[in-house]
Amino acid sequence: MPKTATLRALGLCLLLPAAGALAWSGNDPQQQQQWQEQQRQQNEHRRQIEEQQRQEAQRRQQEAQQRWNEQQRRQAEQQRQWREDQRRKQEERQWQWEEAQRHEQEERRHAWEAGQRREEAERRHWAAGQYLPSGYRARRYYVEDWRERELPRPPHGAQWMAVNGDYLLVDQDNGRIRQIVSDRR
Repeated sequence: MPKTATLRALGLCLLLPAAGALAWSGNDPQQQQQWQEQQRQQNEHRRQIEEQQRQEAQRRQQEAQQRWNEQQRRQAEQQRQWREDQRRKQEERQWQWEEAQRHEQEERRHAWEAGQRREEAERRHWAAGQYLPSGYRARRYYVEDWRERELPRPPHGAQWMAVNGDYLLVDQDNGRIRQIVSDRR
């Protein structure tokens, strides 16, 4: 066997894995065919491992993407919930403020109306011949005990009325004031 063939066989043996490498002399076609088959199997095995590694890396990448997507979804849900809570709190504060404004406005209106009634009562000076407004002709203003109050007997068709501290003799049919007597008590 020539030296170059031996070196070639030795180099090929070093390239082959130790567990089954066949060395051939370069002239034996059967050895060469076995060696090629072994190389093909090793290459196929290497491709399968690489494919498995590629698939595993792809699976890991998909799982990482799914985790990231889930994390983004949770964060978006938390932000949506926070915004909803903020909106509800703002609506509650707005409602409370509006309710306080309505209450304050209602109190101011009542105070103003009471003041108007007092002012009207204070400045109201009745005169004979005027007509008593219908609001003052209600039954609660009637004076039934005119004797106890030392008022003269009302003529037929007239009624004594107690309005703003004065006694008014008023026609029952039209509300015209006939006589005014200041409160004697």
